Amino acid sequence: MTDDLLRQLTAWAADQQIVEAAASRRRQRSLQQQAEESSTLVGMLVDHAERGTTVAVRTMRDVTHTGVPVAVASDFVLLRNNRLDIFVRLADVARDYLRAAEIPRTERAV
Repeated sequence: MTDDLLRQLTAWAADQQIVEAAASRRRQRSLQQQAEESSTLVGMLVDHAERGTTVAVRTMRDVTHTGVPVAVASDFVLLRNNRLDIFVRLADVARDYLRAAEIPRTERAV
């Protein structure tokens, strides 16, 4: 009986190692994807900030903020528009996060 119990315990432990290894690989892929997406977003925001381009950033709550990025960090962006400054946490930005904003004719420089 103890040999059978030992075999079952050994098989269970081996199965748990496989499950943990798979979970570890999933976590690693997820963290790498998040880092790539974050660095891409930060890079795009920095590019727009350097050019002074107006952008629209959509959050996961489906709120869109429009302005020129005037400060970009690894975890937030400060957008400035003609009314106010808006801090947006990058963790709150939706996947289809950023686009160059259409600027109404009245706001374009002449």
